[in-house]
Amino acid sequence: MLHREAFSKSQAELNRCEAELKKLTEERDTLKCLYVNKEEEIRDLQVDLAQARKEEAELDVQVTIILKEYGLDSTVEANTPISYLQQKLERVELLRGEVDQVKADCNRWKEDMERLATEKEALLAKILSAEVQLRGIKEKILAQAKRIEELEAELAEAKAEVGKRLISP
Repeated sequence: MLHREAFSKSQAELNRCEAELKKLTEERDTLKCLYVNKEEEIRDLQVDLAQARKEEAELDVQVTIILKEYGLDSTVEANTPISYLQQKLERVELLRGEVDQVKADCNRWKEDMERLATEKEALLAKILSAEVQLRGIKEKILAQAKRIEELEAELAEAKAEVGKRLISP
């Protein structure tokens, strides 16, 4: 009875672990997709940043040419708004932070999945051991039942013999 209860508990724990493992696997897959999307966004932003830097360099050259044409000091930098570039850089940094967080989450989930897999293996080993013990107990019970039947048969024979001796003096 104890082994059945232990087996039931082990089976319930195994089912819970399997459900948790499935949930974590689904979350990991979702995060992988999110990670890929964020990586693509980062690449797009990096391309935009490179293009903006190229355009800024071209504008600097044009401003220098114009300043020289009008006889102004070419060492004076043009006051071009770079807030767009700053916003892009901030966005890239923000996305990098998100990607780092996703990576950390993935690593934590991977560790959890490995721990659950280890626990699952340990539970399976316990279940197998319990099954072996249950089989042994069942065999002992069957042997005892057979022995009881034999003893009951012997008892019945002894009672019959005693009954015959009492009836026939």
